[in-house]
Amino acid sequence: MNIKFKAEQTSELEIDVLFDRILAELRQLEYRIKSKTTQVIKFDDGADFSDDFKLVSRFELGKRMHKGCFELIDSNEVRTIKLIYYKSINFEVFFLSIITMFAIIENWFISLMGLAIIIQFLFFATMTKDMNKKMLDRITT
Repeated sequence: MNIKFKAEQTSELEIDVLFDRILAELRQLEYRIKSKTTQVIKFDDGADFSDDFKLVSRFELGKRMHKGCFELIDSNEVRTIKLIYYKSINFEVFFLSIITMFAIIENWFISLMGLAIIIQFLFFATMTKDMNKKMLDRITT
């Protein structure tokens, strides 16, 4: 399960320069490029249990985008970069389900662990949004 986020920024740089900077940024952050055309670059985080799967901490995983795409829109003097990305909520849903089950069995009225997991997701979503804003700034300047 994923939640969709969007970010957008304009630039006066040429499309080719922006395209190359996006690819360099994705490679540096170790995202896998799934497809690219002249105006769209699709990527994912590459964690698919293949041979190149690597173990990362929950903190590192929480900061990453699960998948997404960059759209480059060229209009006269200004180019617009749209970043549409998804964050996975599988971890949160799994643990909230377990906590809910225990809350029903044990008659808990409120679960502090559930609240902590929700706060953690909001923290990571905000952190990812800020990191992506900085990434767009690096690409467009």
